[in-house]
Amino acid sequence: MAESNAAALLADAVHRRRAVQLLYDGAWRVVHPHALGRTGRGKLSLLAWQTAGLGRSAEPEGWRMFDLARVGAVELLQAQFSPRPQPANGRWTAGIAEPLAAV
Repeated sequence: MAESNAAALLADAVHRRRAVQLLYDGAWRVVHPHALGRTGRGKLSLLAWQTAGLGRSAEPEGWRMFDLARVGAVELLQAQFSPRPQPANGRWTAGIAEPLAAV
């Protein structure tokens, strides 16, 4: 999937607070997208709370940063989510130097 297509779908999901299913590195994951933008290294990335799916972490749930270049597919789900409590610094965009969308 092209980064620009994934970015457009994910920005919509962030604004509408819609859960998303991602094909990331060949594994499906369900996430609640909280912020989208470029990292300090210029990578287009998504900061999301993962609720289901496979990953490198032993924990099935938690904060994840997804590199959009490694996203194979994006599917917006019908489910909506409430944002997680904001971090102590008050920013959803931790790790994102140039935010494009945030809850």
